[in-house]
Amino acid sequence: MKAKGDELKKGRVNEYDLLRVIATILVVIGHSCYLVMGGVHYEVPADSSWVYDSNLFRIIRFLSGWVYGFHMPLFFLLSGAVYRLKEEDGLKRLACNKLKRLIIPYYLCGLLFMLPVKLMTGYYNADNYNEAVVKFLVGKGDGHLWFLPALFWCFIIFWCLHRLVGKRNIYPVLVLAALIQYFHGQLPFDFFLFKRGMGYLFWFVLGYWFDGVRKKLSEYSYYEYGVCKFLFLLEIMILDIKIDFLNDFFVIIICSYAVYLLCIILVKKYEELCERWGFRLLLRHSMHIYLFHDPLEYAVLLAAFSYGWLSSRLGCLAYMGMRIIGVIILSVVMGYIVDKLKSKLLKIS
Repeated sequence: MKAKGDELKKGRVNEYDLLRVIATILVVIGHSCYLVMGGVHYEVPADSSWVYDSNLFRIIRFLSGWVYGFHMPLFFLLSGAVYRLKEEDGLKRLACNKLKRLIIPYYLCGLLFMLPVKLMTGYYNADNYNEAVVKFLVGKGDGHLWFLPALFWCFIIFWCLHRLVGKRNIYPVLVLAALIQYFHGQLPFDFFLFKRGMGYLFWFVLGYWFDGVRKKLSEYSYYEYGVCKFLFLLEIMILDIKIDFLNDFFVIIICSYAVYLLCIILVKKYEELCERWGFRLLLRHSMHIYLFHDPLEYAVLLAAFSYGWLSSRLGCLAYMGMRIIGVIILSVVMGYIVDKLKSKLLKIS
């Protein structure tokens, strides 16, 4: 009998689905507190409401900074784990699939949405916009979409390494990936964010390895044990926040595994969680949330500082609510519209 939290359907794992949703929300939280970015430079007004400095806002700002320490490695870990569930046999098929799922969205979202919105919200101006477009086209832009080409290269290079050393043993690939990641800055070329991708290759391969031992680990796991492990890791994280004794590598490992454990706990405690409409909606549009959320943050910033939201208690709450919940809702709505347009175009063709 399959344990709770195992496959939702063939090729899917409940805790991975939940982890994808949580990781996406963490990215939004991570991007929800900056006031200075690129050409955007906002300052908190002198007459801002006390709510802006309340404990609630301080906690959100702390979470935003904490998330930045591990949220991108977590995405690469998850991508490697999910890839193992439905691994591609041929390089050509893999490349075509990832071009469709990663590179085409990179260009479409960047050219049709991210760059125009950043221009309208002041991130770029008329003098540097054309330069920004050219840099984006060749993968040298400064937008959040860098993750897509970087992940594309992880898929391609991992496939090559895995075939080079033999598919039966993942450990030599882990060693090679660690070396490549460590020395990625010294690589002699950098085509279309290749170096950026190699800077996360080890995390991708580690995720692939983890999925190979996931079922074996779950045989020795139960709800109470999972809670104990999570609380233990939570204590380590709190201690590290106080005295800063862990290096970045262990912070990423501990925080990522703690979030994964939290997903297992939730799936085992609430069996129907992954079947609920709201969860399925967020999961279906998790890619859209990632694609659209960051430019929307600049739009919220522009509106908030143009109309003085931070000067009132209600305005402060609306400001932070829009930067997290509002941005997610708008991204889902935009994703729904994109899916509808895509289905209509497919019918016409």
